[in-house]
Amino acid sequence: MLGTTLGLFCGLMGLWGLIGALGLKLGLLKPGKWFPESPVGGLLMGVGLIGMGLHYSGIYENLFVFFLGVTTLFAGFWVTGNAAKAKRELETIDMVERGRTGIGVSAGFFPFAFLFYACAPRIEIDGVAHKKSWGTHFFEVSPGTHEVTVYFVYLFKPRCGENSISVEVGEGRVAHVRYHMPPWMFAKGSLKLV
Repeated sequence: MLGTTLGLFCGLMGLWGLIGALGLKLGLLKPGKWFPESPVGGLLMGVGLIGMGLHYSGIYENLFVFFLGVTTLFAGFWVTGNAAKAKRELETIDMVERGRTGIGVSAGFFPFAFLFYACAPRIEIDGVAHKKSWGTHFFEVSPGTHEVTVYFVYLFKPRCGENSISVEVGEGRVAHVRYHMPPWMFAKGSLKLV
């Protein structure tokens, strides 16, 4: 009885995570107390909880499914935590740099893609490259439109995950840009204004 109840609870929470991920992706929901900061994090948490629910309820009682569910759940927490951390860092930059004109760039990557720790991202502002660590950085620029490009060097490929975006910066304002690299090395990273 306890296993069925726990399985049902995990399954319902997993559906909640999937609904939240879909709602965030479609722009129908706002991140906050009831939904995660990241649609990908919500999706991973939802799938992980459903896997654990299948195991606990006895529908698919398999240790592999259980451990896969737990791993996916923690990956979802990690992704969501990093999205929330990046948002807090960008808000901190905004508070600290108030009155200064610039661009805040947050660079991150998918959990379990540990090879990215060995690759420092390059953040190019108007063609000038800056080798930085993964995280959030502030670049002081003049008001106007600026081209932001983010990439990293991996083995023989000098511009892995490259993506660019044009950013309009107003006088005394900070424009926030988030770069996120998926788990496969040679994919294009996602770069967007936040």
